[in-house]
Amino acid sequence: MSNEAVQEAEASGHFAFFSSQNSKFNYTFNKIREVKSYRIGELFAAYRDILWDDGRHKYNVSSFIGEIDEILLGERFSTFDQNTLDTLIGTLRQRGNSNATINRKMAALSKLLRKAHKMGDIHSLPEFRRQKERAGRIRFLE
Repeated sequence: MSNEAVQEAEASGHFAFFSSQNSKFNYTFNKIREVKSYRIGELFAAYRDILWDDGRHKYNVSSFIGEIDEILLGERFSTFDQNTLDTLIGTLRQRGNSNATINRKMAALSKLLRKAHKMGDIHSLPEFRRQKERAGRIRFLE
């Protein structure tokens, strides 16, 4: 195929799939890393500025994570399993937290653990299921 034909084909879009611009390959080689154990508080300290903007929400999240770390008694882990999550949810419920509050706390924990998993700090994640919430209040404007 002549150079003109290739240019014409690229211009028409028929060979766009085979274009070197569209076919990029990424190869990653996993390094062997030492398995370390972390506390929830340590992971939060490492990733809080990346995951949450400064403000009231970050302050609330820090209190949620602090409470979770307290419930887990500062336990160190390299995998966060479903049993640990179920125990945590049960303890929050015993403390009088509503399902909506538990969902907010689990959303913060899930976000933190997903980042730690992505960065290779922990090796497995539990399945986070949302608790059923009551129907919200109906409000009227006058």
